Amino acid sequence: MLQFLALLLLGTVPAGEPSHHKASPLPVAETLIASQVGVDRRDNLWAWNYRAALLRVFSGQGEPVRTLRAPELRRVDFDSEFGLAGINWPGNQLVIRRFGKGGDREISLPTPATDVVWIDRDRVALGMQEGTATVHIFDLAEQRIVERLGTWQADGPFIGRSGPGMYPLRNIFLKWDRQRNRLWALETLTGQLTAFSPAGKVLHEETLVHPRLGEILQWIRATDEEMKAEGRRQETTPILWTSFILDNAGSALLVERCESSKASVQIISSEMGQSAKTHTLDGVECCSIYLASWQQSLIFHRTPEDAVGCNSIRKWP
Repeated sequence: MLQFLALLLLGTVPAGEPSHHKASPLPVAETLIASQVGVDRRDNLWAWNYRAALLRVFSGQGEPVRTLRAPELRRVDFDSEFGLAGINWPGNQLVIRRFGKGGDREISLPTPATDVVWIDRDRVALGMQEGTATVHIFDLAEQRIVERLGTWQADGPFIGRSGPGMYPLRNIFLKWDRQRNRLWALETLTGQLTAFSPAGKVLHEETLVHPRLGEILQWIRATDEEMKAEGRRQETTPILWTSFILDNAGSALLVERCESSKASVQIISSEMGQSAKTHTLDGVECCSIYLASWQQSLIFHRTPEDAVGCNSIRKWP
């Protein structure tokens, strides 16, 4: 049985003036409790809560636009023109919810998917647990994979074996930069980050090593030995990089750690053609490793698993 290991990372992290959440110009963002948050082509903010099975959409002025039912989904993406695209919990089904009658579809996938993003009305990108490609492009009209981007090197913890043991599963998160026509992919354990052109050319590639990677790999090895000794097999999806977004400049941002007691957050930014940079934000009163970007602000938000507390908003850059 697939087990999701969401590792909440809290640690240290001097830059920018703090913007206290009580004075935020984005009041709707202060109350968000969401599994995923994104922004569509009309600058609508969408927030998906998997426990409530609801996706709520707000206008650029913070007014409610619509609410969609989204039950039993693992990951989602929303576009005000295309509708909702989602992956079910086993990952073996692509779910499409168009607006109006006759727009709903559920499409079986050849291997389990870990994420989905809209490319255009007829195509979505999929991150897959298996295969030699990093990203798969799925054509909705043809109902099949039509392109494979990147070459995935099955090394480290993802080397396949048979028999008893601990088996980490690949988990790829995706982001589509519609302004620049770039597709970003992140493997959430190893930190392998790649940006592709629409034609599949690799535009940027680097590996972001999380400070807790060594600790988690050691745990995987120890558990693997236990499983082998007991003749048992177990699959897990360790997620170190829980938040992965694109800012207005098209840079990838990831929360490396946050420390609530110090109101401090450490963010990694990855820009095209440059090595990753570390940014320390102090005065983030409501520390969270879950991040969204909207109206030139960063939103550190709560999730359904940790709904107590508050959100913080900071101007960025």
